Amino acid sequence: MGVTDELGFVNVGKYLCMILPARQEFLMAQVVERRNKGFERIDYGPLPIVIPGYDSGVVPAGMIVPSTTTGWKISAYVTTPGDRVEGLENIGAELAGDIFYHTEADELYHYRLKIFPTMLKHTVMYPDRQPQTGFRTQTATPMSDFGVFHGEFETVVLPKVHVSYQTYNPTNMNLRTSMTIYYAHYAIDPVEDEDKVIDVLKKGLAKIITVPYFTTDTSVEKMLNEKYGGASFSVKLLEYAR
Repeated sequence: MGVTDELGFVNVGKYLCMILPARQEFLMAQVVERRNKGFERIDYGPLPIVIPGYDSGVVPAGMIVPSTTTGWKISAYVTTPGDRVEGLENIGAELAGDIFYHTEADELYHYRLKIFPTMLKHTVMYPDRQPQTGFRTQTATPMSDFGVFHGEFETVVLPKVHVSYQTYNPTNMNLRTSMTIYYAHYAIDPVEDEDKVIDVLKKGLAKIITVPYFTTDTSVEKMLNEKYGGASFSVKLLEYAR
């Protein structure tokens, strides 16, 4: 059995290596259970926001248009207040605003988003309200030509981190949106022994993914110290994976 399945999620018994660029470190965990195996797809439907187009004719090149930029989380709510996404009606109110939020150190959510139409531009906030991409000293916004993604995005949600997104409609049309989510809910065993980490990397037993954590945040740092205090390693060890 390979490290990942046909969807790119880690098979039971294999390892997930999560690079944290802001720290120049990574975390490693062994997947001991796939709690939603065989049921990885959520046909989410429209994004939980309204994304208007530019309403004054031709969209000006290079112009920042705040009215066409909207922030959102992967929520159980649709744009109408109180209404729920079909299939997510029974998620408790404490989780409905961010369905992948969790607090347990022995769990992880790994997901991949497919968002249509692909012309939409998105930035990620990890955690919520903390921009994480840029060019040199310039922080990316959804209107930027750098630090954005179109269509697909993959990440891992660490404990006690609310992940949010900003979306920009670069057209003068009011667009209909659609999102499909593929996710894996892992039960994990964090790896704390450096010799074990090196052995796993040498044998090619880990999927390596970069978490969008390029700028330090006090809440994330507190969580990492509390949950994984002795389980982070220098990215220099990744030389063994080459």
